[in-house]
Amino acid sequence: MIERINISNFYSIREDVDVSFVASKDRQYSEDWIVEVGGVKLLKALLLYGSNGSGKTNILWALDFLRRVVFKIPRDLDGEIRYKQFEFDPAYKDRDTSFDLFFFIGNTRYNYQLSLTPKYIRREEI
Repeated sequence: MIERINISNFYSIREDVDVSFVASKDRQYSEDWIVEVGGVKLLKALLLYGSNGSGKTNILWALDFLRRVVFKIPRDLDGEIRYKQFEFDPAYKDRDTSFDLFFFIGNTRYNYQLSLTPKYIRREEI
């Protein structure tokens, strides 16, 4: 179960975006929407909302991209990894795209880190 994910330099996401499934301490959520895993109260579902063009879809694409990287790296025929870095600032072309995923399997917490460019994976660790 996902606890949180941090994404940077991916499609329209320039700086770090942190998406958290951790339930707040107030009682605004029904217990039906919360599960406790490893001593952390997590939301079973997450709602992304915002104005058009705010990056909601790119957060979903980032999760799907990570899933595909874990099972099979999505590459073009020329060997490039299929995704786009942030393109509205030329300085970001030379920066790595990074993902930092915190998740639970059972009650054990893991941290999957991925740093890559369109040419190669620079760092991958758990």
